[in-house]
Amino acid sequence: MPASSGTTPYRAGCLWDVKPDMGPVVERWLDRGALLLLTGLLCLALATSGQYGISWDEPVQKAYGFYLLRYYESGFKDHSAFLFSNLHYYGGAFDMLAALLSRLVPGDVYDLRHALGAGVGVIGLAVTWRLARLVGGARVGLIALGLLACTPAWYGDMFANPKDIPFAAAAAAVVWAMCAVLRDWPRPSFVLIGGLGLALGLMLGTRIGGLILGPPLVLALVARALGDAGPGRWGRALGQAVGMAGRLLLALPVAALVMAVVWPWVALGPTHLIEAMDVFSRFPFYALLPFHGLLVPTTDLPASYLPTLLALKLPEITVIAAMVAAVWGVGYAVQQPRSLGSIGGSQRLLLALCVLVPLLYAMLARPVAYNGIRHFLFMVPPLTVLAALVLDRGLEVLVRGWGRRAVWAGVAVLSLGLSLPVGRMVGLHPYQYIDFNLFAGGVRGAYQKFELEYWGTSLRELTALFVQEMERRGLDHPKEPWKVWVCGEPTSADHYFPPYLVAIDRDEEADFTLGTSQFYCPQPTPNNHTVVRLERWGTPLAFALDQRPTP
Repeated sequence: MPASSGTTPYRAGCLWDVKPDMGPVVERWLDRGALLLLTGLLCLALATSGQYGISWDEPVQKAYGFYLLRYYESGFKDHSAFLFSNLHYYGGAFDMLAALLSRLVPGDVYDLRHALGAGVGVIGLAVTWRLARLVGGARVGLIALGLLACTPAWYGDMFANPKDIPFAAAAAAVVWAMCAVLRDWPRPSFVLIGGLGLALGLMLGTRIGGLILGPPLVLALVARALGDAGPGRWGRALGQAVGMAGRLLLALPVAALVMAVVWPWVALGPTHLIEAMDVFSRFPFYALLPFHGLLVPTTDLPASYLPTLLALKLPEITVIAAMVAAVWGVGYAVQQPRSLGSIGGSQRLLLALCVLVPLLYAMLARPVAYNGIRHFLFMVPPLTVLAALVLDRGLEVLVRGWGRRAVWAGVAVLSLGLSLPVGRMVGLHPYQYIDFNLFAGGVRGAYQKFELEYWGTSLRELTALFVQEMERRGLDHPKEPWKVWVCGEPTSADHYFPPYLVAIDRDEEADFTLGTSQFYCPQPTPNNHTVVRLERWGTPLAFALDQRPTP
């Protein structure tokens, strides 16, 4: 029988292999609190999804979804999806679902995509809650849910990021399923194995880069197998490991089937999977981005890029708790290495490796990256769970050292830690993804030092303000439509243009320019004047500039 994950007494000084038993009544109330929080977050996200603008990637992702539907509707004859840009190297589960939703539900197609993205993001929150609850108990689950919900990089990208949030949610599901497998060693149910295959298929069928989680999964399984080994038990442990390997192999056909459905291109050729892996190992994208105030190429980022941005983009309380978890975990693993083979030890080892392996890869291989941490959002759920384990341990220390009344001091500190990012998220709405924490001085301190408005979603609000100003000035009835050049994805602005505005491709022919405050867009100069300036926290996000010759 698998060992219980919720009845082990808490031992002082141990972070890795046990968790507190708070009793079923308390756990039920904590679970109800988590469900209430998830419900509130879903309602909030859906209610505000129509306020988010169109991101850089969305027009092509939208088209890709319709092309994939056409592939299936044509009986696999229409291959337009595989000739469209480079999107055949990605899966299209989210985009197909969004395309189908737009046929069934009336409304703006992009607003529907944002609502769907919000739902997927909340699913990722729910999976992270269950992952944390599985590893650390109900209180850790609620803390982890609160931490991730208050992470601006996660919440803001839910609406604007059709690739990385679905990928991160699927990756969190893979980690949860593997933690459940480690709990049920050596005989996990076939239903669980099927769930693992489903999660693997969705993850790899969204982005083949999910293979980076392969080493953490294997190492955690090896640690769990060695935990059952010892003098006189090697034969039994080896037999259990072989049996477990046989069961886990059953997840592969499920994963392959799911991956083929959501990413049909990969099933059309025996070498397509290898081709996609090769492309992403040397992704051909060159651009400049600001890092510590200097413009650096995406193809030659410093090794400090990812750790720096994780430290500056995540909530302060998460960063501090994660650093404590790193020190604490290493120390405990060195002192008691056999603990890594226990149920809790192998689960926490898996979480740590799901953060450490991608981090080391980014630092050593220095792959192409840009737009903050969005390509590494899949690291955030396991990192958040580790932070929640530390915070829960801190509450336990307070209770044991100073009595139950002291827990309110811990709750106050936790509430303060969560209120900081929440306050910034409210002030930045609907651009939570640009947030930088207090270690960077907020968005004001990060302005012109790091990427801020990289998605370009502010062009929606900028367009609305620009139209209002044009109407106020009586410029809304020209003889010929005003020519507008959009520095960014044109659809992000012209989707909301009235008839008297028309987007053009050549900036020198434009009457007006709409653009973000990114360094590559025109900024206010003596040769143009600002019609509209869009700000958050006193930091410019976008401008509407009048380029007409001065009479």
